[in-house]
Amino acid sequence: YLVAALIRQESAYNPTARSPKNARGLMQLLPSTASRFGLARKQSLFDPETNIRVGTRFLSHLMDRFDGNIIQMLAGYNAGPGHIEGWKARYPAEDEVLFSESIPFRETRDYVSLIQRNLFWYKTLYPNAVRVAKQR
Repeated sequence: YLVAALIRQESAYNPTARSPKNARGLMQLLPSTASRFGLARKQSLFDPETNIRVGTRFLSHLMDRFDGNIIQMLAGYNAGPGHIEGWKARYPAEDEVLFSESIPFRETRDYVSLIQRNLFWYKTLYPNAVRVAKQR
């Protein structure tokens, strides 16, 4: 559900999507990020299977880094993981909603909210969807 919700927000399921910042494919990965997670050729970011494989590796890394906190993981995916520690220190909040609302980048704050909306609807509309086991 989470990957589908993220892809909807990132590319609207367009495998050839390209952002003004050069993010590519379904999960809108920057070539520099993708290379850290096993991608050799940036052109293959337009291949859906490759993009999702590399993108989910990055998501898994962020989930580990932020101890399973989905709000922080999504904010890190959008704004870059380096920003999150600073935001947590500057805007300490145990509550996820308060943290989400205190994100200083409006784009990232909206991004987190929109993916949570997508996630809600996918879980509601497709309650019996097949879940894929976490692969490492």
